[in-house]
Amino acid sequence: MKQRLPLVLSSTAVIVAVLGATPLGHATRQLVRTVPFAKKAGYATKAGVAANALALNGHKSSTSPSGGTIPVLDAQGNLPSPIRLERMAFALVDPNGGSPRLVSGRTTGFVDVSSLSTGDYFLTPASGVDLTTTSAVASEEASLSAVFGFALIRYAAAGALNCRADQLEVKTATDNPPELSNKVAFTVIVP
Repeated sequence: MKQRLPLVLSSTAVIVAVLGATPLGHATRQLVRTVPFAKKAGYATKAGVAANALALNGHKSSTSPSGGTIPVLDAQGNLPSPIRLERMAFALVDPNGGSPRLVSGRTTGFVDVSSLSTGDYFLTPASGVDLTTTSAVASEEASLSAVFGFALIRYAAAGALNCRADQLEVKTATDNPPELSNKVAFTVIVP
């Protein structure tokens, strides 16, 4: 087998050289480029893209999105300007033994948190964050919580607020026994 390998390799090299430099080689190359019967069958001579690969459920992507299109991120990984999430706000609140604090690096769009009574927190949004036209979501954050509990958003429509109209009120409680608590950390998101 080892004696045949040099013979096979050198024969292959000679065939490639002959076919590359002769009219027979050029004719062979033309034949290989066009698959037999492909032209007659009406297939394209070069690769294309399937029409259904250009859309997702019938929606095309766009760098300047409008209704019914899918937005594409720019080179920096940002959404196009009409739909950027600059007005979105979120916060991680550490109850901190009754002196609540916003956790930096996990908070944007909120400038302050305060508490006047057990389990009752008031978050002050940054300028441009509108709390009146969206629904906030709150959830317990386990690593900073001392007990198992839950967080609730309270809106003005649900009753008299304990905080200013421009603030977001969040109540935290334990489930056993069910009572307000300063031992439950939480996250809040305002889309």
